[in-house]
Amino acid sequence: MADGDDNDAGDDAVRGDDIGAVIRPWHRTTAPTAPTSATGSAPASDRPVGHALVMPGIGYTVDRPLLYWAARALSWRGWQVDRLWLDLPATVDFPGTIARMNAMVDSWLGSLDDSAASGGGENGRRVPRMAVTKSLSTLTYPHLAESGMAAVLLTPVLNPPPCDPARSVIETPVRRGASASPMPLICAGDADPYFDAGRARMLTDRVAVCSGANHSIEVVGAYSASIRHLAGVTSAIVRYADDVAGCRVADGGGEGRVWWRPVRFVSGRRR
Repeated sequence: MADGDDNDAGDDAVRGDDIGAVIRPWHRTTAPTAPTSATGSAPASDRPVGHALVMPGIGYTVDRPLLYWAARALSWRGWQVDRLWLDLPATVDFPGTIARMNAMVDSWLGSLDDSAASGGGENGRRVPRMAVTKSLSTLTYPHLAESGMAAVLLTPVLNPPPCDPARSVIETPVRRGASASPMPLICAGDADPYFDAGRARMLTDRVAVCSGANHSIEVVGAYSASIRHLAGVTSAIVRYADDVAGCRVADGGGEGRVWWRPVRFVSGRRR
């Protein structure tokens, strides 16, 4: 899927080693539905609402639909978005790749502008940091939580994949850092063999299960249901990001306030 007028710029933001890991910036755009802060003031134009890192799965790059539209929507909402690209071998070493992604997260956090991170937020608050993860990259969640980051977990690995001899899963409970990271948002399908609703509830009360959806949050043979799920997941990410940033959705757009119909909540309330 082409990026249109928001093509990635440059490969030199943060680089990995010879395993082919690189973080590239997504261009900032003017948000057509600009969020306002909880106090009603618009964010300053010279600083982002937040910093977001979009991370891929195995074979599910950051240009695939769920991650492409997450980046697009967050950029439109005023977030500064960067995307992690991985060049993985045919046989993936799960523990080694998780460690590499954790190191890339640390490098990314260290690359952020300290003035924006510590003093540029409204009322002196740190500009929030958030990761949007998919499948393989959801396994970085314990590290993200310990780093104090908010996280979106799309199709989290809660049952071990057969291709991983290490049987990697997101362990529960997860230790949170001193800065107390927000509970994550989880979106997954009830036809996803790597999803476990009970384990998901141990991580967060923000859990949405898409009816009939597989590990790509698609319904095989049903394009209209798959597109509705895509729109719903994107809306959920926007609303979660607004909550993390302490913003509310301006009147007129509506996205972020509405959950999609083909979804079953497995815990908690509609927040």
